Amino acid sequence: MSIPNLITLGRILLVPFVVWAIASGAMWIAFVLFLAAGASDAVDGFLAKRFHMTSELGSYLDPLADKALLVSIYLSLGILGETYPGYFEVGDAAGLATLLGRCEDDPGFLGELWGRVAALRPLVDPAHERASWRDLLRELAVSM
Repeated sequence: MSIPNLITLGRILLVPFVVWAIASGAMWIAFVLFLAAGASDAVDGFLAKRFHMTSELGSYLDPLADKALLVSIYLSLGILGETYPGYFEVGDAAGLATLLGRCEDDPGFLGELWGRVAALRPLVDPAHERASWRDLLRELAVSM
């Protein structure tokens, strides 16, 4: 397996951590993971093209990784809903800064965020997610 494909698999493996961060109300962590995924997408694309490491597997994995990350973020935020007090638009740095400042200054607000997330936690079953990832990785390994 080539280095770009390994980087892409790493991006796929980031998805459950991004979902966890969003579901836990740790939007800053989710944002950093999203940035890391974006950087890894650029790096694997550069390596594949520059060093002629493109592959058929990579042509399937790369868009899969992109879609898995974006869909999981949309679904995670959709579960929280736009009425979630910790919601901010993607790319809204000022909104994020305001939210982080409010969390720092107002312990009651942070408690409200944690309470909302705790109420939604039963919607996420980690055992089922682990089994799904295991099955996906097993299928990918068989196809190689």
